[in-house]
Amino acid sequence: MQQRCHKIGIAIGNLSLYYTLECGQTFRWKRTPGGSYFGIVGGDAFLIKQHGNILEIASTERNVGEWARKYFVLDVDLESILHEIDRDEHIHEAIVSCGGLRILRQEPWETLASYILSANNNIPNIKRMVENLSRRLGRIRGLEGYSGFTFPSPSAITKNKDTVSKCGLGFRCDYLVEAAETIKEGREDLERIGVLPYKECREELMKFRGVGAKIADCVALFSFGMYEAFPVDVWIRRTLRNLYFPDGGVGDKQIWHFARQYFGRYCGYAQEYLYCHYRLKRARGLTSRTAGRAPTI
Repeated sequence: MQQRCHKIGIAIGNLSLYYTLECGQTFRWKRTPGGSYFGIVGGDAFLIKQHGNILEIASTERNVGEWARKYFVLDVDLESILHEIDRDEHIHEAIVSCGGLRILRQEPWETLASYILSANNNIPNIKRMVENLSRRLGRIRGLEGYSGFTFPSPSAITKNKDTVSKCGLGFRCDYLVEAAETIKEGREDLERIGVLPYKECREELMKFRGVGAKIADCVALFSFGMYEAFPVDVWIRRTLRNLYFPDGGVGDKQIWHFARQYFGRYCGYAQEYLYCHYRLKRARGLTSRTAGRAPTI
């Protein structure tokens, strides 16, 4: 279904649409053959293309400029953040390589649900699961010849458990349904959790079954803008062990404590730049040699 389209050109500074939308923090954007990005955010469809320091945005959202400033967090001084975390040659290489990567401010429920689906999973599979859920239980949105589906609400999940069970979610299905029930019944409130101090927020998120430290940190970082969060997944574990602990012998908790102390209050930005750069660097090195199974995140 084609909805009314609103268009805007907005000047931006220090933003790379490519790195921001393809660095693994979000699962809903698709690159078009023409180099634009189409995605569904909340209840609206967006088609975005970057020309230098200009974003051309078409959307079913009426207040496109306001949405862009909030979603891309354009009021954050990225240059100052990167200057503060630029502690050594490793993070410096990542900053130079992935310049313009910004951490998004995403909708809490979809972020929590998506990262529940990320457990012991890889990005292509996560995208497939999110798409399956949205296609079966979301509402269609069309724009400029493209179409997609909104992410289902907690109510839609709980009312359609049989449908959810057919979306290929594996063991994550029970976790997702239970999280949706918890929110629908008012036993947890993501808006309340999102304004708590970081460590309290993290503890509250981990009360959801299936949500451990890594998933809680992802939600705190990618939805609530808590830049002191430092998610430790298989890529970050491998990267930090190689770069900062060549003798090995460190676990996720030690890596988390080290990163928060070493990189400081914006360690979440350090995490995302290191994740993006070294993951892409490794992928490029493997491209000519193997097309094996995508590793988990």
